[in-house]
Amino acid sequence: MAQPNITCMKCYTTEKPKRVLGGRTAITALLCVGGIVAFIGFGVWLTQEANANRISPHTRLGFPELMVFIAPAFIYQISRFFNPRSVCAGCESSDVVPADSPRGREIQEKHA
Repeated sequence: MAQPNITCMKCYTTEKPKRVLGGRTAITALLCVGGIVAFIGFGVWLTQEANANRISPHTRLGFPELMVFIAPAFIYQISRFFNPRSVCAGCESSDVVPADSPRGREIQEKHA
C-alpha cells in the first residue's frame, strides 16, 4: 500500500491532500464590483461631458471599455485557478507537510 501524500499539523491525519483554489473569492468579488462601479462612474462622467458639449455626444462605452475595468478580476481569477494549494481533506487546514518528510514521519509516529 502506498504511503499517503501529506500529514496535517492540525488534526494529525495522514492522507491525500485536497486541492483548492489559491487566493480568496472575496478579492475576486471586490475586483468585479469595483470594476463595474468604475465603469458606471466613467459612463456617468462621459454623459455629463457630452451634455456639456465638451466631448462628442456619440462617445459611448461598450464591451471593450468594460473589459478594461473588469480585467483585473479576470487576471486574479486565472491566477487563482493555476495556483491551487494543498489542504488537509479532513479539516481543510493548509498547515500540512509531506508524509515522507522527517517532520511528517515524526507526527505519524507520535500520533499513530
